[in-house]
Amino acid sequence: MRLFIGKSILICFGLSVCLSLLLIFAVKLATSRPLSPAEPYRNLNCFAGLEFAIPIGIQLFLAIASLFAFLNIFDKIRSQRFLSFATFFFIHFVLFFLSIKEMINENDVWIMILYFVFYMLPWTYYYIKFRKKWGL
Repeated sequence: MRLFIGKSILICFGLSVCLSLLLIFAVKLATSRPLSPAEPYRNLNCFAGLEFAIPIGIQLFLAIASLFAFLNIFDKIRSQRFLSFATFFFIHFVLFFLSIKEMINENDVWIMILYFVFYMLPWTYYYIKFRKKWGL
């Protein structure tokens, strides 16, 4: 069980980081414009790599929040459906709503939603697989 939960956290983290970076590359390619001689210093930005670090940081934070799923090792928590669901998803939902509350006035709130969706879709799949595998 510990191995299953650990592998699912690593797979969700890796998959969500790859999808988030692909999204950033796609947005960057779609919005880039060629450099003109009139603006030679446009690409000299001290925050140039920040757009790649933010999704990785968010995914890492979600992976750390997923460590509460290891509480399902205990039979008392695993046997109760609500507690098992809460250990898998409660902190993720709290983080999602807090981050949306902070970014509600920003234009890029949809990107933040996609970062959470990229992590939560495989995580939900592994939760369903976990419930079926142990007959709960």
